[in-house]
Amino acid sequence: MWAIDWALQRDYQIFSVIASNGKMLPRELSAVVDPVRRGEADYVTGSRFLSGGQSPNLPKFRQLSIPMVGALVNTLYGVHLTDATCGYKAFNLDIIRRANFNWKAPWLDTYGFEYYLYGKVLREPTLRWKEVPITMRYPPRGQRYSKIKPFSGWYALLKPWLIARLDGKGFSAATPVIKTTERDETPRTNGTCLQA
Repeated sequence: MWAIDWALQRDYQIFSVIASNGKMLPRELSAVVDPVRRGEADYVTGSRFLSGGQSPNLPKFRQLSIPMVGALVNTLYGVHLTDATCGYKAFNLDIIRRANFNWKAPWLDTYGFEYYLYGKVLREPTLRWKEVPITMRYPPRGQRYSKIKPFSGWYALLKPWLIARLDGKGFSAATPVIKTTERDETPRTNGTCLQA
């Protein structure tokens, strides 16, 4: 979350996240960032399961568990997501600037932050969200592909979705951006910060 602070302090407008483990393809970054850059969405996340998405070597357990998490999220939020657990994301940093919740809370460290924020976005009618097809490559069978521990790790993945749905917190109203031309200190409205 320190990377978001860094981007906010430098007036970046778009923040993107990609896994540093090689599962996600950097060449697909524009597909994730461009809808935010063009003003079509405030929050974009990748999907392995949309038409055009891929997940080579996806382990059998994940083939079963990812749709189960998706079904829970879709039921809780009344939406239709195809991939609720994909970490390839981009969002307008105004989302964070408008947050009326503690997005730096210690319990949100690791996976908690991205799922909690995603849940808040899904609950906010003034924010536009979108899924785009991406590729997530998994190592060949028998090689370790995740740091998530059974049971305790699964709870850590589901907890942020539940709390985001039930805690009653959200976002303040959007404020119009006023651009100044008197100084050279105008915000970087097209800057993109990438966290790996």
